[in-house]
Amino acid sequence: MYKGGAATLIIVDFISSTKKSATTDSYRVIFSTSEAIKLQGRTGAVNSDKFATATSYIVVNIWYRIKVIRTLSGEFAVYIKGGSFGNEYILVSTAGGSGTNPVTDNTYTLTNYLLIDNDVGDLIRIL
Repeated sequence: MYKGGAATLIIVDFISSTKKSATTDSYRVIFSTSEAIKLQGRTGAVNSDKFATATSYIVVNIWYRIKVIRTLSGEFAVYIKGGSFGNEYILVSTAGGSGTNPVTDNTYTLTNYLLIDNDVGDLIRIL
């Protein structure tokens, strides 16, 4: 993921029930306008942070790779590499933010869609 500006927002809905990001029941990873990373559960129009990093966790105009792993028991772990995090995946830290990583949630277990919502200048590349 590449956040192209401080005012931009990248949202990736995965384990998503519909094709409409604004109303979907899903889990999502967000690169926020404060350069934090969030893992959220979303029910309809209501977001629930599972965890959030401290602000300025990432830097704009840098490529990062994000890996989300979910176990059969519903435990999510989110990893990052790139920029100051180096070339090996490390667990995203919630120090200075909220929640825990990994976190367990079994609200949604089936998926039909993957949705990506980018702003101008934001990029996603699948490797």
